[in-house]
Amino acid sequence: MGMRAHLYLNEERMTFGEHLEELRRRLINALLAACGGILIALFFQDPLMAIVLGPHRKASAERVTKAALHMFARADAVLRGFPAALRDASPATCLAFLPEIERERDLTGQVTVPLGAVLDELRDGRDAGRLKERAEGFAEALGKYVSAAIRREMAKSETPEGAATRFALVEERFKRLCDTQAGRVRGFLSRSSAETLADLLPEIAAAMADARVRALAAAWPPAEAARLRARSLYAVLSEGLARIDEGVEAMEKDKGAKIVALQYTEQFFTYIKIAFIAGLFIANPFILYNLWRFIGAGLYKHEQRIALVFVPFSFVLFVTGCVFGYFLMIPWGLSYLGSYGDPELVDTMLSIGAYLSLFLTLTLVLGLIFQVPLVMFFLARAGLVRPETFTRVRRYQILATFIICALLTPPDPFTQCMLAIPVLVLYEVGVLCSRAAVRKSEEERGREPVPEEPEDDDDEA
Repeated sequence: MGMRAHLYLNEERMTFGEHLEELRRRLINALLAACGGILIALFFQDPLMAIVLGPHRKASAERVTKAALHMFARADAVLRGFPAALRDASPATCLAFLPEIERERDLTGQVTVPLGAVLDELRDGRDAGRLKERAEGFAEALGKYVSAAIRREMAKSETPEGAATRFALVEERFKRLCDTQAGRVRGFLSRSSAETLADLLPEIAAAMADARVRALAAAWPPAEAARLRARSLYAVLSEGLARIDEGVEAMEKDKGAKIVALQYTEQFFTYIKIAFIAGLFIANPFILYNLWRFIGAGLYKHEQRIALVFVPFSFVLFVTGCVFGYFLMIPWGLSYLGSYGDPELVDTMLSIGAYLSLFLTLTLVLGLIFQVPLVMFFLARAGLVRPETFTRVRRYQILATFIICALLTPPDPFTQCMLAIPVLVLYEVGVLCSRAAVRKSEEERGREPVPEEPEDDDDEA
């Protein structure tokens, strides 16, 4: 109460020169407060830039998630019929699809035959020197075979070489992503493409295990028809795994798309602009206080009471609109605009100057929109509009709100409704405030003393 009482000012009579001197003094104080706020903001320019880029980073994460889910959906569409096709394949086709089985047989033969001879010599108790020579030869042959196998793996072409191994690696990587970033890949109202794909991969693994069992019963080499069929199956599997790899890699490497500067001076002036706006916000109480000390002295007591209620309430509504835009409206709008269209056709590159202009424009517009209740209150208080008028034009207000919100927001219904619903709520709050304003005015008029009628001197005479 003491602080509020201190804000009430007594009417002072000053000459024109004194008014100018008081105005000069208050403007200098406000300017010094603004400069101090800007200097403070300059020391924290990097954290301030991080705060400003918050909606962009959130929208970028949403855009990357949507692109990854798009890749997972395409992979699911490609691989959906793969398990059934692999189960219907012949044993020869399964052997051609999994050629590592024959290489395993060859490796087994190269290992077991010399090893069997060594074991036979051990059992027969032959010359130890010859046994040592045979063991060294066996070890050298095994090393050459392993080296050759590694070189073949490194020089693989687009053939069904190592299909099972590649699938196992991709499946493990995809499961790890779903575990670590479950919140991003999980659907909200329905199952996402990642969840559908996670159910499909075990079916593919079971089909490949069954194909391996049937391939062991086939003779090498498989027929040419079986090889062609195996190549077509591998092409389907390879395309699906490539889509999964792209989606997983995009989400694993996602650190938020960086803002680019198209000119040498763009980044510098952007930092200065952010520091300037933040400095004015920091110094806002001091600036308002000095302006109030000059303007408030010329107001009546009831006008001062109205101003002391109006200014803080207006500031709270403005900040509420800015916070609403920062955490909800702007990220959703940027996410929609950034992910519009096929992500494989267009790669998003954003300019820091263009982003800051859009960010400040949307923030200012939302802060002003949240002033609707105050505007309606003062219109009713001044007697310009009756509360019944606001109620009568409600249907037209709803239509106009959705039209204006459609012009101010990205062209999607969700973002439009996200802005329109708070405006409709604010309008209803404004209707209640206007009724309270009219009721207050009527009570004040009822308390005004009725002027006495002057006495007639002739009657007294």
